[in-house]
Amino acid sequence: MSKLVFTVFFISISIASYGQTVKERIKNSLSFTLDSRIDYVYQEMQIENSQDSQSQQFQFSDLLIQTSFSFTENLSLQFRYAPYPSDINSNGISDNIQYANISYTNSKKNWKFTLGKFFLNIGTAEQYYDPNDVYIYSAVGNNLGVYKTGFTVEYDTKNGQSFGAQIVNSNRVDQDDIQKEMEYNFYYFGSLADGKIIPLASFTTIPSTKIDPGYAMSVNLGVQWIFSKWHLDTDYAMAYNMPNFHQGLYYHSVPIRVLWNGDSFKPFVKYIYNHIESDSDFTTINIDSSAIQLSSEDYQTIEVGLQYYPIEHKNIRLHLVGNYSIDKPSILNSPSYPNPNSKSHLDSDLQIFLGLRIGLDFLKGLNTI
Repeated sequence: MSKLVFTVFFISISIASYGQTVKERIKNSLSFTLDSRIDYVYQEMQIENSQDSQSQQFQFSDLLIQTSFSFTENLSLQFRYAPYPSDINSNGISDNIQYANISYTNSKKNWKFTLGKFFLNIGTAEQYYDPNDVYIYSAVGNNLGVYKTGFTVEYDTKNGQSFGAQIVNSNRVDQDDIQKEMEYNFYYFGSLADGKIIPLASFTTIPSTKIDPGYAMSVNLGVQWIFSKWHLDTDYAMAYNMPNFHQGLYYHSVPIRVLWNGDSFKPFVKYIYNHIESDSDFTTINIDSSAIQLSSEDYQTIEVGLQYYPIEHKNIRLHLVGNYSIDKPSILNSPSYPNPNSKSHLDSDLQIFLGLRIGLDFLKGLNTI
């Protein structure tokens, strides 16, 4: 009897001690953040066969609420919510929820497994940025879906190289709104020359099937170059038959950004070259009850921005940014384009943003940038 009492007592103490350890770990690792950007936005748009339009409004360009914590040294949870009007999508979870995943990292910290909804690791600096640091996306970056539900396996080396594979639900569905295919993504994020060169690469594909013979793929390549205070980001992105894009067209985007990473002022210039090309002599696209025959078209965007951080190394920012797009193809001038699932940062010829961004951890204060 005494042995039984001792055993029960020992187990109870162990459970209580373990429970306390978990509570302490959660408490020490817990973050609860708000990442928000509100802008006064002025826009001018030229719509084919219609009068030019102008608009101005105050808007939340992004509002992200996130929490994360660790249960144990190996097990962690991440959740991010964007409170926009949305519906339940094919993943069975609202599009408002961008992250809802649990991760396991082995004791050597070189293998990581993630299950749930997460960011599809796309190999361009443009996708690598926080959304609140992007004022206009390239054509590929704008429409490529990046919040996916599935499974990730990643291997990290001791010198900062990451190799991973992701299997996720694709957004391609049949006429009955049923998903029949998976999407596969393979990526590499690196660090070279003591972190002064950051290479990024990914290849995403949705294989063709007997039911749907349409093969889809996206290739993304980027390099971030860090020269003291100067940061240069060079990207190339291509998409073909991916969801949110017109079928039968190759989309190519080359965004380049130069930024001066000062302590308070961070001005930048961004240039985007986009090229759309048919996979044959021409591709017929039906928009707004009319047919457009497209062979190839180019358009470019130039953006200039001044960003000011009044509190050094804290995530509160004032910004004035303007961008202008020229030679926009006819398929982009249609009111029904881009797809509603896009980031919707590519919908006018001229945009001016005057605004404020705040990154706040409710438990620790202003986030450090």
